[in-house]
Amino acid sequence: CVEGAGNIVGAHPDITTTLDMASGDLNFSNVVTMFPNGDAGVGTVALTTSAVSIGQEVGGLHSETRLGTLNQPCNVLFQVDFLFFNVALPNMVGGRVDTSTNISWPQPEGTSVRFGRWGAPGAGPILAGGGDPISTVGFGSLVADGTNNPIVGYPHHLVRAFDRDTVPADGGADSLNPFAVYGGLSKVAGTEWVPLYFVLFDQTGSDALSTLGHPPLSLITSAMGAPSVSVLNDPTAVQASPSTITNFCTPLNVTAMLLGTTSPGSETRATNGASAGTAFFLQYNASLRDTDQDSYENALDTCPLNVNAGNPRVALSGDADNDGIDSICDPDDTSGPNDFDGDGFDNRQDNCALVANPTQEEAELTTGDAADKGPRTDQIGDPCWGGAVAVSQNCSVAPNGGINPTPCATPNLSITMSNTVGNGRYMTVTNVVAKCIEAGLPIDQDVDYDGYCKAQDSGADGGADACLSTVPVSCATRHNQWSGATHPALQMDTDGDKQSDALETYVGTDPVQACSQTVGNNNEPMDNWMFDLNDNFSINGQDFGLYANYPLGVGGTFTVQGPFSPFLSPIIVRPGVRFDFNTDGNINGQDLAKFGGVGPYGGTGPYNTGCNSGSPNPAGIPAFSQQ
Repeated sequence: CVEGAGNIVGAHPDITTTLDMASGDLNFSNVVTMFPNGDAGVGTVALTTSAVSIGQEVGGLHSETRLGTLNQPCNVLFQVDFLFFNVALPNMVGGRVDTSTNISWPQPEGTSVRFGRWGAPGAGPILAGGGDPISTVGFGSLVADGTNNPIVGYPHHLVRAFDRDTVPADGGADSLNPFAVYGGLSKVAGTEWVPLYFVLFDQTGSDALSTLGHPPLSLITSAMGAPSVSVLNDPTAVQASPSTITNFCTPLNVTAMLLGTTSPGSETRATNGASAGTAFFLQYNASLRDTDQDSYENALDTCPLNVNAGNPRVALSGDADNDGIDSICDPDDTSGPNDFDGDGFDNRQDNCALVANPTQEEAELTTGDAADKGPRTDQIGDPCWGGAVAVSQNCSVAPNGGINPTPCATPNLSITMSNTVGNGRYMTVTNVVAKCIEAGLPIDQDVDYDGYCKAQDSGADGGADACLSTVPVSCATRHNQWSGATHPALQMDTDGDKQSDALETYVGTDPVQACSQTVGNNNEPMDNWMFDLNDNFSINGQDFGLYANYPLGVGGTFTVQGPFSPFLSPIIVRPGVRFDFNTDGNINGQDLAKFGGVGPYGGTGPYNTGCNSGSPNPAGIPAFSQQ
């Protein structure tokens, strides 16, 4: 949201964003927020940095996170706060990042409390124990101040994180150059310093994210706005050190605010456009990978190739000896040690709990990109697998409410695993929020308080727009945030099945998989193709016929009331939104028409086609491949 009077033309808005992840969600791998940055024109918020001094306070973040410490489950609630300061940008020589000048280095990978000391800008790599300690003057002992080396210099791990290629030997010399970086460090659980940076890039030009060359960040286009990438710790690290923090779980609640003018210097950071208009703020989130699809991300799951007997977030659940290894793969569930393989890493922290790997190596971090456009890493150590593996998969318990209650047709799916490519399914969520930048006070543009100015509201309901002059109850919710027509960012289509990620998230299908894995009906935890309601590769009368459960009739309408449909239970319990293909809150002929080629509604949809079951592939839908 844009706070207070900050939504007026020419004002300097404080912008608040939130990330709320429910208990049981897969934790995040990427969080990218797009701001409607531009030339201060209609519906834009121009982000300026030239007047912001290095070390000036530009905002803050409050998070409530669940951590597991000392090989225990995530049963401790920690509240962690960050203060954000304007961070130095890298010096450029010949259009490339000069890593010999103002770059600040943390201690080497594998060093205990790695981010507790940093080298001075331009000093180059430092030895373990070298560099300067974190200063907290004026902010208490848990929050860094703006005089620290990783603020007044550009952190080296950001150079590597945004390297255009995957060659580590060049030190990131061809790294993207951001136009602003906001960052801070906080001491988590009272012991370890953790850095967090918001790295902002231009929408277009040679340093746009789309020029990065490897997914998933290269999927971000100029139409989405100016991207701010959240970088927690060092995502490029291939070596770790033992830590008192052994698990990081959902639920996770984060609220961040970036100030329109800095504190205390009152330097301008953001300015609304010169004319009233609707600004669109987008957030793109991708999860960590889950190879066995048991709803526990590999980073949390000590048995990532087998469906767990218990819940790793709960003490003693499926783990009689409480050593952190689920009984499904624990060689001895009666008296196992906390560090089974003796490599110095507790089981819950170890990325390969049963095979010693003291360097915690993951080769996929440096050897290439995942073919499915997902996270490069899978959080499973190199010694744990290779070649063909029968992965136990859980298709009988669906994480989104029990949509498919039948067991897997192929519970042990043979997959060729690789330690150089990220393995396992991941999820994405795309969300767009509209905010009207008003001409002045009193408010005269967004009279129905739905976030849209009049110019964008007019005729939006197909005729004379009652919401422009009155405020009926329906007006406050008429604009559905998943409507692909409101903003080009909502057309992101990761899996190439011609349905946007945002639409698939709304109806409950998988935005990163285009087709089912099996030909069996309703035997997978989540449908992959929006039109394939029984997830068996094909679009036909079996799918279209499910609408007969709704009291439609020609021209009839069923209003989606709550998350689940009362007409299909108990045979198949599906959310009502699963049938709402045009996201208008109703199920009627407009949705059926999207099938095409059947019934009184006609159309040119994919009816009587398949994706990879031998029938012709609809345009843009690739054959399924497990990565």
